[in-house]
Amino acid sequence: MTGRHVTLFSPTPCTPLYRIAITLAFCLVIQCGIVPAANAKLTFRQNKHLYQAQKALQVGDAQQCVTMIHSYMAEYPEDIPYPFFSLLGACYHQMNDYPKATQAFAKALDLQPDDAQLSINLATCYYLNGHYIEAGHQFTLSYQLQPTKDPELLYQSAIAFIQGKQYPEAKQSLTRLLDSVAAAKTTWYELLLSCHIELKEWRQGQQLLDRLVQQQPEHEPYWRLKAQIALQQEQYVAAASALEVALRLRGDTRDDLIQLAGLYRYLRAPLRAADLLQRAYGAEPSADQSLEIARLYTQGCAYPQALPEVEAALRRAPQHAELISLKAQLLYDQGQYQQLLALNDAATAPRQHLLQGYAAWQLGQWDQARRQFQKALANPQFRGQARNALDILDLLAEAQHESENPTL
Repeated sequence: MTGRHVTLFSPTPCTPLYRIAITLAFCLVIQCGIVPAANAKLTFRQNKHLYQAQKALQVGDAQQCVTMIHSYMAEYPEDIPYPFFSLLGACYHQMNDYPKATQAFAKALDLQPDDAQLSINLATCYYLNGHYIEAGHQFTLSYQLQPTKDPELLYQSAIAFIQGKQYPEAKQSLTRLLDSVAAAKTTWYELLLSCHIELKEWRQGQQLLDRLVQQQPEHEPYWRLKAQIALQQEQYVAAASALEVALRLRGDTRDDLIQLAGLYRYLRAPLRAADLLQRAYGAEPSADQSLEIARLYTQGCAYPQALPEVEAALRRAPQHAELISLKAQLLYDQGQYQQLLALNDAATAPRQHLLQGYAAWQLGQWDQARRQFQKALANPQFRGQARNALDILDLLAEAQHESENPTL
């Protein structure tokens, strides 16, 4: 059992990424859906056509706005300033045509390369169009273009890079973000933690997570992540401890109980593993589940707990061969030889015959022992042990005969 083979938890960041698309779309509508009615740098004709096109967009007719802009572009192909492309991008965005919106904003930014808001609009359209790496770089550029820096742009840059699985770039954006503000948001640290996990930077991730746990010790996902990071470093005791805390904060879930039991089984704590599986499987476990629990109790020498578990399971599955064998073994290990000999003759559990033979031997019931060992001969797995026992019985019988009939 090594860290790279054990995955208890998904390394997804605590902040859902699906919220980001909603946030970005909202920014786009607010920031680029409004074009000034008059622009001193534009001619009267340009302002007139822009005003008429924008009125169509404002009443909800984005397609009419597009038609009017294209009509102007066709009539005056050499006289198209950037606000026309910006308004065209807003129309296509409203129509959910993100590829065309991206093209329009890219053209507007070519004509006005220092415009931070155009850069934000283009980055947003890249994101909504699924071009996450381009979006990440464009958000970073948008931050650089702003005279008054908005740290959220670096956060959105990191989100885009993570969506594009560019974790080093995302980490760089987040590091820059955290260095640029006095009071950082928890979600920023959580996103940086997700980068550490994806990059398998377990030590850095563990250090950051410890800080987050100190701030919010009752936040259950942090403890689950602590368990994951500990597993990746093969720190199984620490992983079990963290998962124990997570269970107390969240309450029992079947999968978590089974996973934690697996950890304790590996750590050679079978009794704790058995108790957890009992909680996981509930009041009426299957025969195989009861067998698993009983075997763990047996490994921990907790025979008083193991035997009732087996007996309860046999009442539900009386022909279960492995349960029958385990019951025989438990009775023998506890020295309950008479109870073992009293068990039904179970042809489906050949190990029982061998154990009953030994039990009869312990009680000095040689004929009974011989009968059981002879039955065990039928099974190849136990044939050798049964044959050895019979040979010894033969020697004992011969010695007894000689002692009773001494030669002169």
